[in-house]
Amino acid sequence: MGIDVSSLWSNRNLIGGLPDKKSYKDLLKIDASIDEKLEPHQHQLYFRKEKRSGKTVTVVAKFFLNKNQLEDLHKKLKKSLSVGGTIKFEDNEIEFQGDCETKLRELLPIYKFKFKN
Repeated sequence: MGIDVSSLWSNRNLIGGLPDKKSYKDLLKIDASIDEKLEPHQHQLYFRKEKRSGKTVTVVAKFFLNKNQLEDLHKKLKKSLSVGGTIKFEDNEIEFQGDCETKLRELLPIYKFKFKN
């Protein structure tokens, strides 16, 4: 008279069931475009300003570099600008403290990066 719950649990394709390990790993894959590594002249960077606790943060986004290259670029830019900042590896962004977009627009072409106007 009742439903055999053990058979429902083993059938993972039913609604509400757990996904198989293989399909679950496919869901967690990062977008292939993030894994791409591009030369600096192939980048199309964009700038964004955010307010955090009343202070301005300049964000330069969509770098397609490996971790070491991004860290080296970040270190050089921070030193040139004399500001602090951080790297967001999951979003491929570099953040700088303060409003330094005009200085970054002068520095990034030196390293052969292009950006959207």
